[in-house]
Amino acid sequence: MQIEEIKKDNDKYERIKERISNRMNYIQYCDTDYVEDLEEYPIDNKDRIQRCKDFRDLVFEEIKTLLHDNKGKVLDTHKQVKQTKTKINIKLDV
Repeated sequence: MQIEEIKKDNDKYERIKERISNRMNYIQYCDTDYVEDLEEYPIDNKDRIQRCKDFRDLVFEEIKTLLHDNKGKVLDTHKQVKQTKTKINIKLDV
């Protein structure tokens, strides 16, 4: 679907625009460069800076939990990738 088609359907366009905007906010919350830019004017951006730091801490804790709870899966995947790379290297050496 092209943008022109989406723009014709104003309802759909607004919903998509809102989803993209929300995702951009989450990306900015985790972007250290964005936070540094905000910190240039800390008085104006105090709440936004704190929101970014809180969100980043939350994401970090979630990632730690996810990796801990799925440690076996992550290690198995790592082993599989390593084995595949070895197989590729062996084939390339022949």
